[in-house]
Amino acid sequence: MPTYKMNTRIRNSIYVISIILLLGSCQKYLDKKPDETLDIPTTIASANALLNNFAVTNRSYPYLALIAADDYYNPEAVLGSMSEESRAWYLWQPIQGNLTNNTWRNVYGKILNYNIAIETLRGITPAGGEESLYNECWGMAHFCRGFTFFIIAQLYADVYDPANASQTPGIPVRLGTDINERISRGTLQQSYDQIVKDLQTAIDYLPENRTAPHRPTKAAAQTLLAYIMLHMGNNKTAAELTADALSFSPALIDFNTLNPNANAPFTLFNQEVLFHATSTGATNLAANNWKADTLLYGSYQPNDLRKVIFFRSNPGGGFQFSGSLDGTVGSAPFCGISLSETYLVRAEALAKLNMKDQAMNTLNQLLVNRWKTGTYQPLTALDANDALQQIIMERRKELVGRGIRWYDLRRITKEQGVKITLKRRYAGMDYLLEVPGPRVMFQIPNEVIAASGMVQNPE
Repeated sequence: MPTYKMNTRIRNSIYVISIILLLGSCQKYLDKKPDETLDIPTTIASANALLNNFAVTNRSYPYLALIAADDYYNPEAVLGSMSEESRAWYLWQPIQGNLTNNTWRNVYGKILNYNIAIETLRGITPAGGEESLYNECWGMAHFCRGFTFFIIAQLYADVYDPANASQTPGIPVRLGTDINERISRGTLQQSYDQIVKDLQTAIDYLPENRTAPHRPTKAAAQTLLAYIMLHMGNNKTAAELTADALSFSPALIDFNTLNPNANAPFTLFNQEVLFHATSTGATNLAANNWKADTLLYGSYQPNDLRKVIFFRSNPGGGFQFSGSLDGTVGSAPFCGISLSETYLVRAEALAKLNMKDQAMNTLNQLLVNRWKTGTYQPLTALDANDALQQIIMERRKELVGRGIRWYDLRRITKEQGVKITLKRRYAGMDYLLEVPGPRVMFQIPNEVIAASGMVQNPE
């Protein structure tokens, strides 16, 4: 992984952030202000070093969406050995008693890191030779903040609906570095407005080509914003953003060039990665514990190479996930932004704009790189709705194991007015989750509710 030397000033800043990560966003912990003698970053180099902190910027994003989605299942024997908290997430149950979830602390610790970088850069006028690094850091800080806010919204807020977003509770949108600031949820519209604003800024300032393998590109911001436009019903903008992103993006990987017998077929920082990010490790997601959903696995055709690239036989039966784009097989898979998403978002947007032929052409451009050479027959659609349903199915098959399935379950069921029921079994009991429904939001930690007075999500 990238390593960087930090001066004392930057180390002190990271130290402050580490303390806040431990304490969380709870007002009762913030009665005493941090030591004001600690230095605060004041240079472009120090802001750049904050953003280059690989452990914060590129690792340990929430695993809750990965755990809750129906890409996989955990055998009952595995569930019995898990912590109460891990089992509760898997079974869609609220956390009971004094248990708290570190996810909230971690993601708002990341937000603070990006806010410090933004505040640092805001107070600087770059010199003649510094504009390029300044612009990239400015764009990267806003991208990372928008990316993280979006994840938080998918976990702790309801699905975006333009009809009621101005009345629906959102997420705390912290834009400053004062950890004593009292937090509130605001509205979902306010939350999405800030996410969109951050990503628009990122698009304006990020470079088209990666300056380092772990840093985001302009196409990463365009792809994420386009996906958010799908959530918000702005399909025209989604199509425009992805068209621009694809105009300068690298080529897709031809899966025929990958080794299906490799432990991890993908290489770290491969050409399809637009922004590298991995989740926090979770016992549920460990390779030997992760069993591919049988219907999902069965949906791949014999010549579809994703069946052998994304999955391999599990020693305990079933199939484990081997398709993480970070080049590892483990409990902390890739959850960043990839080029395949750009194609899929564009295809969906075009289908919704009643441009079925263009939509299917975009989808076929992706899939021909996924099938055994000479075997792929381009897909066709009867109409725009048929195209949309095929694209949604390919989204699930292409983006498996990243947490995106949870986001799509929430938004697509609500968009299409359908309801599905997910089921998991443990200790002789069936646990059900209706989607859409109030329980597609995770509980905010009780200590945060108690300290802030903000409204809690339904159990």
